[in-house]
Amino acid sequence: MSDRVQVIQHKGVKIVVSDCRGYKPEQYCAQMKDVQRALIGGNIGLLFQDLTDTVANEEAKNAAKACEEAVSKARGKKTFSAMIGVTGIQKIIANAVEKGQYFASSREDALDWLVARSTE
Repeated sequence: MSDRVQVIQHKGVKIVVSDCRGYKPEQYCAQMKDVQRALIGGNIGLLFQDLTDTVANEEAKNAAKACEEAVSKARGKKTFSAMIGVTGIQKIIANAVEKGQYFASSREDALDWLVARSTE
C-alpha cells in the first residue's frame, strides 16, 4: 500500500486517509486501488481525501466511482467520503461521482464529519 494511504483512528473511529496532494490523474487512479484495498480489507466505510492541487479528469472520476461501488458492494453498506482542497469545477465533478460527499474547510472538520457518520 502507498505510504500516502493510511488507516488512522480519530476519536476512536477508524478512517482511511488518502493524501493526493498535487497528483495528476494517473497518480490519483493508481492510489484509488490502494484506497479500495484499505477500505475493504479493514471493513472501513469512512474515507478522507486531501485533494489540494490535484488534477481531475474523466479517468480520475471513473476511478473514484469504481472504488466507491466496489467498497459499498463488498461491505454491503454506504461508504462516506469527506475531502479538502476541492474547489469550483472539481466539486461538480466530485458530486457527479457520488452524491452526498462532504467538502470540508479543514482536515479536522472532515474527520469530525466522518466520525458523526460512523453510526449510520
